[in-house]
Amino acid sequence: MVNDRVHTALKAADFDDFIVSLQAANAPDAGERGAAYRTELEDALQRAPELGHLGRFACGHTFCAGTIRIGRDRKAFDTWIGALQDQATLPMPTLSHRTILAPDGSSEARLVFTTRGAGGFISSGKRP
Repeated sequence: MVNDRVHTALKAADFDDFIVSLQAANAPDAGERGAAYRTELEDALQRAPELGHLGRFACGHTFCAGTIRIGRDRKAFDTWIGALQDQATLPMPTLSHRTILAPDGSSEARLVFTTRGAGGFISSGKRP
């Protein structure tokens, strides 16, 4: 189960700060892990051309967070996210997401997922 802090971070106005805190933590192998997961997500997004590209993204020691501009097609995103864990070649044992509506009517999807273990307690070192 993903903890309340992740749900709070996903809907927070300063979600970018949450991503930056992952980058700033300098966890061992985080750069390599982040590059591998970025490639995994970008490849998956190519299979859903109606969605946008992966935006801000970073990985820490055991989890990653990122954003995807999904325009106005939330249904396509829901379908994509539903298939993501089954199609991924890298582990994502626990994944949480939230869609944030922008004033112009477009949406941004925010993701946080674990990269290890069978389940998930996700926490950054920073309180959102």
